[in-house]
Amino acid sequence: LVVPDGKVFKPDPKALLVLQRLCNAIGVDGSVAGRIADGLVAAKIVLTGPATAAPLEPKTVAQLTWLGIDAATVQALQPFVVILSQRTEVNVNTAPKEVIAAVANIDPASAERLVQSRQRTPFRNIDAFREQAASPTMPIEGYDVKSSFFEVRGRLRFDDHVLTERSIVYRNGATLDVQQRERIASLEQVGG
Repeated sequence: LVVPDGKVFKPDPKALLVLQRLCNAIGVDGSVAGRIADGLVAAKIVLTGPATAAPLEPKTVAQLTWLGIDAATVQALQPFVVILSQRTEVNVNTAPKEVIAAVANIDPASAERLVQSRQRTPFRNIDAFREQAASPTMPIEGYDVKSSFFEVRGRLRFDDHVLTERSIVYRNGATLDVQQRERIASLEQVGG
C-alpha cells in the first residue's frame, strides 16, 4: 500500500484505489483505505531526533487498530486483507470474489462468475483470466495465477484444550520461511 520515494515512503495510488474499492464492496467506508495508507507512511518514518508520535508498523490486520482503525472495521477487513513483508500480486485462483472485483475493477457478478469458473478449472495463466474477465476497465497488473505467500492454519487438541494458530509462509523455490505466526484461539472444551 506504500512504496519508497527516495528516503521516504508514500501511498501507492494504484494499491490505494484497489483497497478503496474493496472497502466499498464489503461495506466499509472507502476513506479507511487512505487512513491505513497514511498510517503506514507515518509508521515508516525513521526517527532521527526527538521521539515523534509515529505509530508502530502493523504486521497483522488485527494491528491496524494501532493506526486508529476501529475494531469493527478491522474485523470486516480480516477475511480479505493480509499484511505481507513485500509487495505481491493477488492470486486470482484463490482470492475471494470481493478481492477479485476490487483488483480487476469488475462488478461483483463478474467476479462471482470468475470464481465459479476457476472452481471447475483453475486459471493456468493470466491471459486465461483476462480472457474470461473481458473487462475494458481491468488494469493489466496487480494479479497473477500463482502465489509465493500462503496462509497455513493448524489446530492442536490435547484432552479438553484446543489451540489454533495461523501462519503466513513465504515460499522461495524450495525454501519456506514463516513470516508471521499468531494464535487465533486457545479454548477449553466444555462438557463432554
